[in-house]
Amino acid sequence: MCGFLVASPVRGALLEDVLSKVDTNYRQIKDMTYVLEQVEYGPSGEEEKETRRRFTIYQKGAYLQVSRRAGEKGLIDMGPNPTPIDLVYDIRAVQAHSKMEFVGVDKAATNGIAMIRILPNTGTALQAANGMKILLAVDVSIGTPVRIQSFDSESSNTPVMTTEFSAPIEVAKGVWIPTKRTERGVFGFAELGRTEVTLSDIKINTGLPGIRFSGEPQKQ
Repeated sequence: MCGFLVASPVRGALLEDVLSKVDTNYRQIKDMTYVLEQVEYGPSGEEEKETRRRFTIYQKGAYLQVSRRAGEKGLIDMGPNPTPIDLVYDIRAVQAHSKMEFVGVDKAATNGIAMIRILPNTGTALQAANGMKILLAVDVSIGTPVRIQSFDSESSNTPVMTTEFSAPIEVAKGVWIPTKRTERGVFGFAELGRTEVTLSDIKINTGLPGIRFSGEPQKQ
């Protein structure tokens, strides 16, 4: 998968370069609104009945959001995201709650794709949500994820969950967001199916006037 491996001191410097690129991209996003369309497919590739959904998402920070089902009146307050640390929006928090290592680059890729191995600290919410080991592939040219793989043990080479990101767009100067995401789960050797997600009508840093989030500290 990786084109090469390098010595540990150089790996440390390269790891910091990749993390800085991701952090610089995502920390510019203070709030965001977008339309999310989701479709689920079964193990044989057929579309599952009544799984095509369309929502408008209002998001502030990495883990507070309110969503509305398109066509319905009113808001559904989702409260804090059940995953307290987002793997890309909170990359520095991920770093603080794990051991990270720069693995190498995918030389076959058109753009520079850097691979990072993440071992979440034992007992953390990061570990509970993402497993014992995570492989994160990053497009270093724009600081966005290309692939996230989660494993149920440090020694395993078979991911239990793979999320692939594609079709990034520049939503503001120097701010990139992938607009397509495909999630695949595996149980044993059997694929559980996949979920395809598309984002559109993305707006960032509008202030989200009139939107309040449960758990968010209110200004005095």
